[in-house]
Amino acid sequence: MAKRLDSGGPWPTRVRPDSTMARNISFSVIVPTYHAGSQWRRWLEAFARQTIKPRTALVLDSSSQDGTPELARQYGFAVRSISPHDFNHGRTRQLGIELTGETGVACFLTQDAVLASDTYGGQLPRAGAGPIGAHARLFNFRGIINWRPAPTLY
Repeated sequence: MAKRLDSGGPWPTRVRPDSTMARNISFSVIVPTYHAGSQWRRWLEAFARQTIKPRTALVLDSSSQDGTPELARQYGFAVRSISPHDFNHGRTRQLGIELTGETGVACFLTQDAVLASDTYGGQLPRAGAGPIGAHARLFNFRGIINWRPAPTLY
């Protein structure tokens, strides 16, 4: 069973990237993708800057035809293609757990939220994100990232 890495309160304790725990933690990164598009290279570059490296980095791709899986492989990801008809948020993530094997932690990321720091500390909304997608990133990572959406004129 995986250890719980928190202080017992509602928010997890941050693991410093230079700490012994960070250097020794065994974790996997799993990213479901489908036609990640023009932002994908930016996402992969941000991922490559992470100072804590996962044991396994896996992309579960829903048969993209835009080069998403090939680019992921160039950045060192293992890629498993699935049919778009077989995609299911829960089942697909469970498949990722099964494919990455026994690690202490599974970190699920999304293709449309670019990492904002070098320690998995926050995710920026993608360019053109709608109000719900932008709010989810800004609310969940408040105090970690300093980003404001462009003003909207109605």
